[in-house]
Amino acid sequence: MRAARHTFARKFLLWSAIGLIAAAGAFAAHRAIAARAARARGTLNATEMAPRARGKARFVLKTSKRGKFLVAARHLDGAKSYSLIVGGVKVGTLQTKANGRARIVFSAKPKRHSELLGFDPRGEQVIVRDEEDNDDVLVGEIPPDDPNRVACCIGGGDADEGEDEHEDEIASGGGASEDEGENENEGDDDGECQDLLPADCVASGGVVQSVSSCLPDPCDETPDPETDIICCVNETHDDESESECEDVSSEAECAAEGGTVVAATSCDPNPCQPPPPTDRVTCCVPDDDHEEGESEGMECERMSSAACAAAGGTVNTSPSCEGDPCGA
Repeated sequence: MRAARHTFARKFLLWSAIGLIAAAGAFAAHRAIAARAARARGTLNATEMAPRARGKARFVLKTSKRGKFLVAARHLDGAKSYSLIVGGVKVGTLQTKANGRARIVFSAKPKRHSELLGFDPRGEQVIVRDEEDNDDVLVGEIPPDDPNRVACCIGGGDADEGEDEHEDEIASGGGASEDEGENENEGDDDGECQDLLPADCVASGGVVQSVSSCLPDPCDETPDPETDIICCVNETHDDESESECEDVSSEAECAAEGGTVVAATSCDPNPCQPPPPTDRVTCCVPDDDHEEGESEGMECERMSSAACAAAGGTVNTSPSCEGDPCGA
């Protein structure tokens, strides 16, 4: 009888150990799935209005609560203000120093030296526009994301140990303030959005969303009566459409409308609409968002003639992009 009890005890301990190992493995697998961060870099090309200007943009997104976007420019006119326009929406202002340099950092959890990151720049046109004379001085496009990935809502997000090292790198840009290196996840345990493959989303216990991006956050559905959510929507994502402003109840509502959340408290005056360019043309630009093995096509965008030339495009005589005048 005593031997039987000892045998049962050993088996119990063995199966308990196996169960713990399996649970640890599942947790590690979940962490491995969740750890993937999306990254993109883009070059901003100088237009004829500022031929010496140089610019770059870098983006990293690990979750809807851990992401950053940096835009840096140099060789611009000193002590001037420039609108930063992403997908036809004014998302911020670059203020140059006397030496013609400027930089702006957007963060999903903004602090003293960063702005709110309420948009996904991947696949979008980025323009730096002089606010004094409305000349476009820099233009570029952030490479698109993997089209197979989806926005995935995962409940009960764990407070991570700290920011991703690449987020620190983007925040610093060679000289960050101490604020930018702090842990952005303190107190965040209400779930979050992650950029995952559909199978990985299901394996993580998440829910696949109908929108393609985690910015704005499609999982943030709880209205905050103390916070104004200002949502900007540009139908064509360029200068052809006006950027409309709407005060919404949550980031999820803005995400469902395909909008951009900006750091503003009111729609009056409209914070979404950038100053109009000096001219506006129909431009056929190379389409980088095509499947591997397919020939590169052309896409139609409305922009200034200077931006069109800098983007490697050609001016089309059509008065708009309606009907796809650049189509093959």
